[in-house]
Amino acid sequence: MLFLGICIVANAVISQVQFVPNKGQWPKKAYYKADLVNGNLWLTDSGLLFSLWDADAAENMHDRALHRFPINRHAFYLYFKNGNFSNIVTTGTQSETYYNYFLGNNPANWAAGVHANSELLVKSLYPGVDLRIFSQNGQLKYNLECKNIEATAAIEMQYIGAEAKVDGNKKINVSTSVQDFVDAMPLVYSENENGRFILDAAYKQKGKSFYYQINSNVASADRIVIDPVLVFSTYTGSRADNFGCTGTYDDLGNGFAGGTVFNVGLPVTTGAFQTTFGGGVEEGIGYGDDRDAAILKFNSLGTKLIYGTYLGGANNEQPHSMVATDTGTLYVMGSTRSKNFPISAGAYDNSHNGDYDFFVSAFSADGKQLLGSTYIGGNGLDGVGANREVESIDNFPLLYNYADEFRGEIITDGLNVYVGGSTYSTNFPRSNNSGWYGGKEDACVFSLSIDLKKLNWAQLLGMDGHDAFYGIAFGKHNDVFASGGSTSVNLPSSFPKFANTYKGGIADG
Repeated sequence: MLFLGICIVANAVISQVQFVPNKGQWPKKAYYKADLVNGNLWLTDSGLLFSLWDADAAENMHDRALHRFPINRHAFYLYFKNGNFSNIVTTGTQSETYYNYFLGNNPANWAAGVHANSELLVKSLYPGVDLRIFSQNGQLKYNLECKNIEATAAIEMQYIGAEAKVDGNKKINVSTSVQDFVDAMPLVYSENENGRFILDAAYKQKGKSFYYQINSNVASADRIVIDPVLVFSTYTGSRADNFGCTGTYDDLGNGFAGGTVFNVGLPVTTGAFQTTFGGGVEEGIGYGDDRDAAILKFNSLGTKLIYGTYLGGANNEQPHSMVATDTGTLYVMGSTRSKNFPISAGAYDNSHNGDYDFFVSAFSADGKQLLGSTYIGGNGLDGVGANREVESIDNFPLLYNYADEFRGEIITDGLNVYVGGSTYSTNFPRSNNSGWYGGKEDACVFSLSIDLKKLNWAQLLGMDGHDAFYGIAFGKHNDVFASGGSTSVNLPSSFPKFANTYKGGIADG
């Protein structure tokens, strides 16, 4: 048996690809459909059809200044010339979820109770060659399983609708109008009763067709594994909507991604702190409903998800900023409306104070433990820069780009953590009752002990307008510097070396 495996990272790292069969709801030439984060994959009568949209253009729509913005799509085939797709069977796990399609006014095109499957097998794609399509480690993948090396000669692939060209003989460069990617030549090995043996292989191009060439002596009875990879950029998320909010790294080069997830399906890992969606509620602040924070850690190459976890209670959450210590502990600062947000024993504040509160949480390096977690806030809106349920976005001059409500920063010196943000609470904690509150939005900065059990100090800055801190940093002597935006024309004249006269415009720094 010969195996040719191709792994596709098609702008999606998802928990499991699901293939929905065509029961009459789609054109007859489409046999199965799978959803990707920025497009769809169709298994058709002649190959794999990718229909992708421009992810960058979609992101640009988050700018509120862009009321209308075109999003380009590009469809292309990975076409198996002379392949036979008449015999397809499901060989994976059937989904518990089912889909109902009532499209148009012709009941013949309606389908109900349609279950998806995690794996498909196209039998006898070529004589002695089967095509298996599935997901592995969150990536879409397909294998060409061949009876022997002679059967590989029938395999002929083309990229229809995309520019494709062999670079050297180890990769194919593919270009579309929305995305470029590489079909990289894989590790190739033969298998028999004596074990596995690494082989040399290459791509060969003739006209628009691509072939595999194995440059090693292989017995006809041996099976061979060829596993090329289609390398796209890597995305992650659930089957629902997702928004990226923050990212950071640790001393080992591991990368962390923090965002919001709007339902189940996040690629959580075994033993992660929170493996189920906490839930949420509908609200009108302009950022969507029913959401948890999603926290993911990747290895330094971006090829492995070390851990993925939800973080949230029964109401809504979003992470604003993250920082990792030299021991790999990840500190997350965000905002929550949940009265049952995960709070650790002995936390500085274990009760929700009203509306949105700040939360600060610390994850262990493996993502399995919450080492500390606390609320901090007052009876008003904390951490979130606007409440569009109450007022129009035009009444919040510090908001310009999409999701500017969720700003602020967290840093650490290994002994304490420091947070900058904003508050609308007149009773926000502050040291010796110092600081200002101007009646609208104040900038706030505070420090917690590294175990999140003690509030070291907190200060406010603001007067008659909107004031917020966006970033904080350490100086040479461990002073804390904070920066942000202001519309207040009467800030205190405590800083004589700086201009204390409002310069006009939407806001000043």
